[in-house]
Amino acid sequence: MNLTKGMLEKINGMILGSDIIIADCSGKNANVMYELGIAHSTRKDVILITKDDIKDAPTDIRHYEFIKYALDDDDKNFTIKLDNALSNLISRRYDELYDKAKILFEQFQSTTGADVQLATKDLFVSRVNPREIPNSEDRMLEFLLPKIIVEPTNVSVMQKIAQYVVTNRET
Repeated sequence: MNLTKGMLEKINGMILGSDIIIADCSGKNANVMYELGIAHSTRKDVILITKDDIKDAPTDIRHYEFIKYALDDDDKNFTIKLDNALSNLISRRYDELYDKAKILFEQFQSTTGADVQLATKDLFVSRVNPREIPNSEDRMLEFLLPKIIVEPTNVSVMQKIAQYVVTNRET
């Protein structure tokens, strides 16, 4: 009985289990290109980085955007660009959920007349823990409403939300 996995199986598992892949394409490493192919074929979000000149990247991937870095560089430009790329990918993943939450917010506001303000997408995203997103639609209302309003600590608003959730479950 062999309890260890081969390196390729481990790498495939890590790629498949990842939400975002950061691939260092420096040096045209064949293993990295192979792993990048796996990531692209499984529709993973990928951020490409390199210390090489972009024109030295393999032809098949040269048209993608790269973030260039230098090991001896004290410039914070690389980390700023990488942080921006990660933030954009993460935020984009919540577009559909935010749109759904806005619809629920409008229904709640028009039905209850509650004096509440819509949270910005950035605020909404900061409140959503992806591990807590319900799998079923019947739990989505109570999950999303507190996250889409600006002041979820307002007791009277939270009471209205609780009442609204209960009323909408019964109908």
